[in-house]
Amino acid sequence: MLSVLIVCAASAFQVSRNAVQRGMMGDAGPWGATLVRFLFGFPFAALLALGAWILTPHALLHPVPRFWLVARPAR
Repeated sequence: MLSVLIVCAASAFQVSRNAVQRGMMGDAGPWGATLVRFLFGFPFAALLALGAWILTPHALLHPVPRFWLVARPAR
């Protein structure tokens, strides 16, 4: 039952984000609208990451050098 509530909340947030982005398209253009999209999601991503860190503090990542080689930006 909890998953249904989570999906409904996510759907509502998606609709509101789309409305904000569509409203910004005329004023700020496509790049500004995309920026709004990512800035809108950042607080939620930060809260999710903080919650995961609080609930599982023992599961910290320890990336090896190979990870940084693969994760580096393409040139």
